[in-house]
Amino acid sequence: MAMPFFSAVDPAYVNSHSEAYIDTHPMGSGPFMLQSYIAGRDYVLVRNPHYFKKGIPYLNKIVFYINNSPTAVLFHFEQGKTGMISANQGGIPALEYAINKQAIVRIMSGLAIPANQIIPPSEPAGYEKVLPKNAQYAYNPALAKKLLAKAGYPHGFSTTIYTDNSTPTDLKIAEAAQQMFAQIGVHAKVNQTSWNTFLTNNATGKQNIYVLEWLADFPDPSDLLNTMFNSNEAPQNDSTNYSNPQVDALLNKGALMPAGPARDSVYKQAQNIIMSQAPWIPLVFPMYAAAFQPWVKGDYLNPNLEDSLQHMWIAKH
Repeated sequence: MAMPFFSAVDPAYVNSHSEAYIDTHPMGSGPFMLQSYIAGRDYVLVRNPHYFKKGIPYLNKIVFYINNSPTAVLFHFEQGKTGMISANQGGIPALEYAINKQAIVRIMSGLAIPANQIIPPSEPAGYEKVLPKNAQYAYNPALAKKLLAKAGYPHGFSTTIYTDNSTPTDLKIAEAAQQMFAQIGVHAKVNQTSWNTFLTNNATGKQNIYVLEWLADFPDPSDLLNTMFNSNEAPQNDSTNYSNPQVDALLNKGALMPAGPARDSVYKQAQNIIMSQAPWIPLVFPMYAAAFQPWVKGDYLNPNLEDSLQHMWIAKH
């Protein structure tokens, strides 16, 4: 119930307007109100005078500039035109051995660490320091070729890697994977579409290989494992159509258990089975960084990457 999509809204307002209208004329009880939105350029928030916390927010107005060029974003920041750069800017088991994850880290300018599992190290309830041997993979193109031949593809196969155009790194990662797959005889073309088109198509479960990032809604292994690997979530969230009755049973069991070591163990068991079958190739765990001008005060980063806008204020400069 604490999730953003459970925010209170007036049903009369929702019922009297179209979804398209509400997208650009939202209502709610937050610290700011949307004053204007120009697609692809900017959106403007203004202070909500009726916010339930007296004296908050401190700022009267915030302008968010939309720019897909990291260079331009940095240039505007260095010129002092912007106050902050938000932290939000920015399978087939044979194939596990074909991906050089250090190369992906370089694509992300070093702001990532290679991923060897689904749960990130920031979530100790599900993260495993040492995975079972049948769930461990390393970059090994020669072994990938042998396993492809063993699987019935001695000459590789042709496929498509789907990605979106929301960030420059998505296409770079897809193209890097394309080159790595080519080394083991897997010929992939890259299909890049808009974010909305990509997401709509991905929800059908028909994009066999795709590049996608998941940010946890809350710090618990269920948000990652149950959402994307329980067969009752296919194909919209479980877009790989992964289905394993044993994993389903573990995830359903974990959902009803109280927090503690016993529950942690259930999710670790589920993850180990998933990794041993490799419906995903975990690439990297991104590391997020934000930049603030010295005159922006009251800022902090929380684990869900939500900006503390209502607590920020501007010093004289």
